[in-house]
Amino acid sequence: MRANDADNEAPGDADERLDGDGPLAEAAVALVERRGVVVGWSRAAEELLERPAAEVLGRSVLRLLPRAERAGPPPESGEVTVERGSGRAVAVRYQARPLRDGAGIAILAVTAERAREIEHAESLSRALLSQDRIGYVLRDTELAVVRTNVDRDGFPGPALPPGSRLSDVMGSADAAGADAALRGVLETGEPLAGNDQRVRSTQPPYGDWSWSVSALRMTDRRGRPTGVAVLLTDATDHWKMARRSALRHRAARIGGTLDTEGTAQEIVDTLVPDFADYAWVDLAEPVLTGDEPPRSLKGGDLNLRRVSVRSAHGPWPSELLQPGHVVPDLPDHPMVRRLQEGRTIVVDRATLEEGLADPARVRRAAPEGGHSLSIAPLFARGLVLGVVAVWRAKRPEPFDEEDGALLTEIAAHAALSVDNARRYTREHRATMALQRRLLPRASTVTSVMETAGAYRPAAGGAGLGGDWFDAIELPCLRTALVVGDVTGHGLHATATMGRLRTAVGTLADLELAPDELLTHLDDLVKRLAGEADPAHRDVVSATCLVAVHDPVAGRCVMAAAGHPPPLMVAPDGPARPVPIQPGPPLGVGGLPFEATSVDVPPGSVLALYTDGLLLRYGDDLDSGT
Repeated sequence: MRANDADNEAPGDADERLDGDGPLAEAAVALVERRGVVVGWSRAAEELLERPAAEVLGRSVLRLLPRAERAGPPPESGEVTVERGSGRAVAVRYQARPLRDGAGIAILAVTAERAREIEHAESLSRALLSQDRIGYVLRDTELAVVRTNVDRDGFPGPALPPGSRLSDVMGSADAAGADAALRGVLETGEPLAGNDQRVRSTQPPYGDWSWSVSALRMTDRRGRPTGVAVLLTDATDHWKMARRSALRHRAARIGGTLDTEGTAQEIVDTLVPDFADYAWVDLAEPVLTGDEPPRSLKGGDLNLRRVSVRSAHGPWPSELLQPGHVVPDLPDHPMVRRLQEGRTIVVDRATLEEGLADPARVRRAAPEGGHSLSIAPLFARGLVLGVVAVWRAKRPEPFDEEDGALLTEIAAHAALSVDNARRYTREHRATMALQRRLLPRASTVTSVMETAGAYRPAAGGAGLGGDWFDAIELPCLRTALVVGDVTGHGLHATATMGRLRTAVGTLADLELAPDELLTHLDDLVKRLAGEADPAHRDVVSATCLVAVHDPVAGRCVMAAAGHPPPLMVAPDGPARPVPIQPGPPLGVGGLPFEATSVDVPPGSVLALYTDGLLLRYGDDLDSGT
């Protein structure tokens, strides 16, 4: 304002012009005309020097200085000591700025202490804005960028130019979470320290980063919020290491089942969605049946079948090769040969399209939007058992060398699990074939009786054990029905079962009574236990039920060694357990076996079973029966 204008205004009018809420609002302002007379005095000046405008206006500005400093005009800027109205002195730093047309000067002053604070703040701001290791973003109350150094190349992640908001450069989910956190700082004043923020850029450069975010609220001199100051540091490497470590930890659990297809599904479930958007596992045809794949592969025929798939975005796309289908032959290409040699490949979509050289093949191998592919062989004991492939589509960052190395590591561990499942499948098939050879025909038909039997492995168990059943024709139209259960599972239990079944058949031909037959069988089990290796003596024990049916008498005589009672359904009644007194299991000894006789009218059904059926209903065998 002009000095001569100030002469015509009331002090209150001058105050309105000299005070405000801008950057200089806290500076004391004095307007001095050419003769050195004060013609304007701001409220901040009143507060700084504790002198009201009425005391200062119209007087020489030199009167504000100590007597020792009144000699001669002061310099245009500097630091002086000024007397306050209370008599105390205060050091102030000032600047004198000429008014228009030489009408006088405006003196702006703050305490020397406050001037140093402002210098330090400006120095800190310049330091933050000039480097690229720590991101500095000053946002206004609408969270729009005011000043920042994250607007040029050098800082990892998308640029944040002035005027931009997070939703302009980040995915909506990430931006919403970050905005909510900053809004909380703005509203509550509670600072944010080291908050992890995932950043998936929707603008070039595309990628996936992790920032460590700290933020605090900015206020004006009256304590009103003016914005949020945000400090960012790049935590992407640490985040990737933690994510890969977690992936390795999950991958270590692959192989919890000895089922080949189940193991393949565990592989894709581990990789999606944390590592890839799509994943599949193809296995060699022989692996699925427990056999070894060929040791040498040439050309593009990998002899693979799609076993398991996983998509992070809903059902498996219909245009891709479906589970259970044979993988089509591939061209003889260097990319395919690297796989056959047991090496991982990482390619982009263009390279894959060039290698397959057929749009139809590409449609079956590449999901819509897929831009980066990595394939690792399932390589174990010098054999390529299959491959695991992963695609990234909606995730913008392509697979890099570290991702390829991680997939190789996971595939190597998974290949051992697949091979274990394959070998188990082979041994399981062989032992199941042995067990089937040791059991009788599933059904028999005689002139007086029809029998039907079935062996069902326990769900989730080894599938191989010592349970057996038999129907033995005896003289005089009689039939011996036998069911037994050797303790334990595996080949030792199966071998013991075979010997007991043979012994029962021999003893039954001697027309022994059921209780007497079990007594001889008990002696045999004791002898087998004595002959067995100490490591396997715990499986040389069994339960057994023998029932001899006489159609002429219409009766059935039976005895049991630790075995659950049979069930009988009469032609005119419900199913009921037969009341028998079972003796101890075979091989235990100590008590005799008791025979029980029960009437069996024509048309009755007699059901003999092992306790595996009862255990489906809990540990209480009585309620299971």
